[in-house]
Amino acid sequence: MMHAFIIEDDYLIGQTIQDMLGALGFTRFSFATSRQPRLPGRLVEIKLDLITADARLFPGNGVKAVEVICEHRKSLSCS
Repeated sequence: MMHAFIIEDDYLIGQTIQDMLGALGFTRFSFATSRQPRLPGRLVEIKLDLITADARLFPGNGVKAVEVICEHRKSLSCS
């Protein structure tokens, strides 16, 4: 099972990304719509095979969101 985390503030674009990734074999999906997604505890603990992020989110940007997620996950794995 491959898991993708999609950060996208436009619902239709998020669904299109999900459909495309589903065709590539991804079977599990998580979604966030802003730069600072509230990560459920289990999302931090599970293996994410791919994170996609909109470069322009309201507010913020997807690059910063991915950086925050990676730092948060890294700090948890080091404790």
